Amino acid sequence: MEPIDLLIVEDDPDLLDMIEEAFAGDPYRAVAATSFERAWRLIDERKDASVDVAILDLYVGKKSAIDVIPTIRERFPTAEVVVMTGQADVETAVAAMKAGARDYLVKPVPLSGLRQAVERAHEGARLRRENQALRHHVSRGEAVGMVAASPKSSAMLTLIDKLGPADLPVLILGETGAGKELVARRLHGDRTSSFIAVNGAALTRELALSELFGHERGAFTGAIDRRLGLVELADGGTLFLDEVGDLSSSVQVSLLRFLESGEFRRVGGQATLEARVRIVTATNRDLGADVAAGRFRQDLLFRLTGATIEVPPLRERPDDLAAAVRQFLAELGQPDKEVEPAALDLLKQHRWPGNFRELRNVVCRAAAFAPDGPIGVDDLPDDVRGGGGGAHSDIAELTFREMEGHYLRRVLERHEGNKTRAAKAMKIDVRTLYSKIKKLGLDL
Repeated sequence: MEPIDLLIVEDDPDLLDMIEEAFAGDPYRAVAATSFERAWRLIDERKDASVDVAILDLYVGKKSAIDVIPTIRERFPTAEVVVMTGQADVETAVAAMKAGARDYLVKPVPLSGLRQAVERAHEGARLRRENQALRHHVSRGEAVGMVAASPKSSAMLTLIDKLGPADLPVLILGETGAGKELVARRLHGDRTSSFIAVNGAALTRELALSELFGHERGAFTGAIDRRLGLVELADGGTLFLDEVGDLSSSVQVSLLRFLESGEFRRVGGQATLEARVRIVTATNRDLGADVAAGRFRQDLLFRLTGATIEVPPLRERPDDLAAAVRQFLAELGQPDKEVEPAALDLLKQHRWPGNFRELRNVVCRAAAFAPDGPIGVDDLPDDVRGGGGGAHSDIAELTFREMEGHYLRRVLERHEGNKTRAAKAMKIDVRTLYSKIKKLGLDL
């Protein structure tokens, strides 16, 4: 399981002990201190010191956490901060948020509420790491997971790069698995602000407003603390709404209101808040037909289409396929693995109803079936070889976890269980490797 590095600073020794005990053991690794000075000394003594989440008392001695947050961010750029205080005044809360705190909790804080706040903050830190990696790729001139060997792809990338610096909303159209989120990430580019992605189809009618705009404590059953919504978390950056056509009518109304004014309210809240967010949306549906059928608001569609980008399906981009295969093999840590010409020809002839997502699964499966040599025709699934009924998309989704798990085990065995060396071989960071192991439920 991926470790979570905590920094806890609280000048009440009893409360500090209680918090430290609450976060003892896996996956937490805590540095706890009753002063900021001692906290820095303890961190400096650890060679592998890192901070994912800092839990800070607002006032420790004569120092304020608000003054310390910039130092934490300077030393640990992806860290998130949770501030605790016995003073429940709005001005201090606003000052803490402006300084960079993710959460502001009023004492006494239930340990369950503190745990939830840390989990939310850790998710925010993970997003920051992803954005940092994204900027690193862009700075190296890489296409951030995109390939553009075909004329259609090159034209699309030219359009993306023209629209990238602008703040106007963009609607991305394309089939499932064609790479719409990659387009959105390239639009975001090397900005230092957050890129946050959410699938509209995954937002339930009951919780969608809370997910997007946040909620106040007690807003509904289970709302034991205030929670920031995705709009607030993306302030100054990009919010990518995939499958926007699946949003309920009530959420469409609230989203339209936010797009028109830049203002919103948390669920259960009275205060009107502001956020400057670039909205990028995507869909595989015909929103014009949905408007005609009364399923989607026409005024919202107008607001979302400052510009439109169409992502061509993989079957219309055969020149991209070989480059994509090479990229997926590199992601697996096998950049030099060969693909026999006959196998590559079959891949190019396939219709790819699942587009790049399906291709990635097929490449992962084939690489696992050919661990010591080139990928040949026999390593491809039946429908790609022409012997199936086109049902491979479902099969690939079912077998991908098994194939990826098999591959991770094999790489770790080759490096005698050393996760640092294995991650380096796979060209991912150690945290990502731990995350994959956890996601796949592997006992490694």
